[in-house]
Amino acid sequence: MEKGGELTIRTFNQKIDSLNSTSQDMFSPDKETIEHGNYVVIEVIDTGCGMTSDTIGKPIVVRKDSNDDGYEIIAGERRWRASKIANLDSAPVIIKDLSDKECLEVSIIENIQRQDINPIEEGEAYRKLIDEFFYTHEELASAIGKSRSHITNMIRMLLLPDRVKTMINEKKLSMGHARALINVENAESIAERIVSQGLSVRQTEKLIKDLQQKYDQKEHKCTKNQDIAALEGAISSQLGLKIKINDSNSKGKVMIRYNNPNELNLILKI
Repeated sequence: MEKGGELTIRTFNQKIDSLNSTSQDMFSPDKETIEHGNYVVIEVIDTGCGMTSDTIGKPIVVRKDSNDDGYEIIAGERRWRASKIANLDSAPVIIKDLSDKECLEVSIIENIQRQDINPIEEGEAYRKLIDEFFYTHEELASAIGKSRSHITNMIRMLLLPDRVKTMINEKKLSMGHARALINVENAESIAERIVSQGLSVRQTEKLIKDLQQKYDQKEHKCTKNQDIAALEGAISSQLGLKIKINDSNSKGKVMIRYNNPNELNLILKI
């Protein structure tokens, strides 16, 4: 957010009905979740039970709407909905003079701090703040009270295949599992194996290490076979005879095939 771009006018209790969420589509990253996610709706209802204007928590952040006859909610729509459920007449509000871009920034940061945000949503929010608002990992960590490594790990999880990300959101895989799978070949099949076999993070790390070692050995053998094949071809061309080299752990034998006594004499003269 640009320095000096935010103006806090005052904090006061505002009539609930004057707060407008209809124009918040452009600002609210979790609006669809609020309206359609069963878990979130339950959370909002629970929040509303027993709520008063003194216990609502953080003030709702708003700005004047374009018609200047009400307020647009920038951050705190859940608290606004909970206030309506609790039949409150008013709620604490902070009015801010913000541009559309600044509203989006504030709303994303508010969304990150939800208790029920899933890891992939969190990583996507961090990526959006970095890409659109040019935060560094350090600045973002400071702004939301997280460690730099946490920010980096959450963003790196976005590199995982979609199926693996779904399994993370469904809590079939832990954060430890997710970190182990980043930049791993066949991450999706390994993830399925983790779930089906109930592997711990440590077991997952060992599995990935073992699979990588097998892959490296296979690659080494493939490269070695190519080198030996090239050598067989070179000797065969030079002698005019068919050559076969059997190699195992730097030991082996060279077999030369001959078809007549003349070719045998040629071999004996080598």
